[in-house]
Amino acid sequence: MFRVTPEASELIDSLVETAVAWAETQRNAFREDAFTLPQPERELISPFFREETLEKVRFRHVRKIENPDFLGFLKATVGGNTPIDFSQMAGITFVDTVILSDAYFEENDLLSLLFHECVHVVQFDQLGVEGFMRRYIEGWAANGMDYFAIPLERDAYELERQFRFQPHRPFYVEDAVALRLKL
Repeated sequence: MFRVTPEASELIDSLVETAVAWAETQRNAFREDAFTLPQPERELISPFFREETLEKVRFRHVRKIENPDFLGFLKATVGGNTPIDFSQMAGITFVDTVILSDAYFEENDLLSLLFHECVHVVQFDQLGVEGFMRRYIEGWAANGMDYFAIPLERDAYELERQFRFQPHRPFYVEDAVALRLKL
């Protein structure tokens, strides 16, 4: 389990700073050619999101999601395998822009994937880029570097499950996220 030592705290601060710059760079690189949520999918998830969220989010397909350069440094610092392999992900959110990997696109339930990534847009919106990255990295470190144990991911997967299994019981994700973040 992760212990917060002065060295670990410095590493986390450095990772947060690097991750913020990476997220903003990726968002800006992909935003221009990104598209709005297609109408059929928008119609199905709109009861769960406020209009301003759906107006803000954009999507972009890529061949595959690339790992950031700083993962090599992180691997060398913490040892072992690459802590998170982004190239194995179907989607990733950078602030208000979602990147969808064509390499894994067909293997996923599209609507659930879009919903999940829109939850991350709301989390970014409520926490800010630095707040999101800090919670993400601290949650990852505190939970044994297990992607599925990161609290922001657990929340997104839980809200996605609620949507998937009870589509007839809409709720506003923005309110649910605020409650989970205790904002």
